Amino acid sequence: MTCLKIDEDSLSPAEENAVRCEYASKLREIADMDYISARVLFKDRCFDQFLYYSHQCLEKYAKSIFLFNDSKQGKKGHNLSKLFYGLKKLNHFEIPSHVEKFVSDLDSTYFARYLSAPFFARKCYLNLLDQTVWYLRIYSQSDLDKITRIKKAIDSGNKKHIKSNAIFLGKLENILLNKNKKYEILKSNLIWKNPYYGLRSLSTNEMNGIWAKTPLFFQGSETEQLKYFNFLSSYIHFESNIKEHFEKIRNKTKRLNRFLRHHS
Repeated sequence: MTCLKIDEDSLSPAEENAVRCEYASKLREIADMDYISARVLFKDRCFDQFLYYSHQCLEKYAKSIFLFNDSKQGKKGHNLSKLFYGLKKLNHFEIPSHVEKFVSDLDSTYFARYLSAPFFARKCYLNLLDQTVWYLRIYSQSDLDKITRIKKAIDSGNKKHIKSNAIFLGKLENILLNKNKKYEILKSNLIWKNPYYGLRSLSTNEMNGIWAKTPLFFQGSETEQLKYFNFLSSYIHFESNIKEHFEKIRNKTKRLNRFLRHHS
C-alpha cells in the first residue's frame, strides 16, 4: 500500500491569494461586529468596555489590510501603534494625523485594562472611532482601483460622492441595506449619531468630558507596588510590559538594599 505524502507548502499562487483574501474578508466582518459592539457600549455608557472593543476592531481591520496587501506586517501582535506604523509603509495607505493620535491614545488605554497603568479618555473618542473605521475600511479590500477612486473623492472634498459610492458590499453595507427585521437593532446601533454611516454625530456638549481610571499599582511607594504585583501575579497573567516595569523596580530595590548594607 502506497502512502500519500501531503506537502504542507503545496498551495499554488492562485490558491494562496484566494485563501489570504477569504480570511481577510472574514476578519473584516468580525471587526465590523466588534465596531458595532463598541458603539453599543458607548451608547450604554460602558466606556471602559467601549475602549476595549474599539481596540479589538481596529486591530482586526489593520490585519485584514495587511492580508489583502500580501504583507506579513500583521504579525506585530496587539500593539496598534506598531500595526499602524506598518500600514504606513504600504504605498497607497494614508490617514489623517488626528486619527493616528487617537490610535496612540487607544493603545495606552488597552495597556491599562487591568488597572496596571493610569489613563483617561475623551467622550469625543466615539466620533474618532467612526472616522478611523471608515478610513480603514477603504483599504480593507483587494480592489486597488476602487481605493484610488475613493481617495480622489476624499481629496476633492466630494462628500456626496463618498456617501453614495459604497466602499464595498461588506458586513456594514449589508446591515444598512437589508430590510429584514432581524437587522433593525444592528442598523440602529450603527447609524446612531454616526456621521459616516448615519446622518449626524455627537453634539459638542456630548463630546465634552473625560473618564479616567486610577491604577492599582500607582498607589503607595514602589516597594508597596511591587508587593501588590507579586501577590496578584499568582492570580492574573499580566502583559510582558507590565512584568518588565516591575522587574525594573525589583532590580532597583535590590541595588538600593546592597548599597545600604555596604554603607551600614
